[in-house]
Amino acid sequence: MASLHAQLKQRYIGLLIRLEKLDEPTISEEPFRDELRKLREARLLIEGEEPTIFRVVHVMAHNELLMAKGYDDTDMWHVPWYKALSANWIRWDTSKLSKRSK
Repeated sequence: MASLHAQLKQRYIGLLIRLEKLDEPTISEEPFRDELRKLREARLLIEGEEPTIFRVVHVMAHNELLMAKGYDDTDMWHVPWYKALSANWIRWDTSKLSKRSK
């Protein structure tokens, strides 16, 4: 997954470089719009290839950051033990997570 992400990042950077070169005043409006449309389409294709996010891992990292910064436990999200143990393999829904209580 890290390799795929790195490849997509390189393609995205190449796309940004092409976009910067497009911002030239010598380009007439119609070719400019065509090229801009192609670049937007390329961006969407790159985003479509990006693997989905393991959102529970993201929530757990958020909790760890808050803990490291000294925030109260009530500012963190409660992640059930089974979701925490399987967060790297299952893409759990996080919409029903609740804040921790004291």
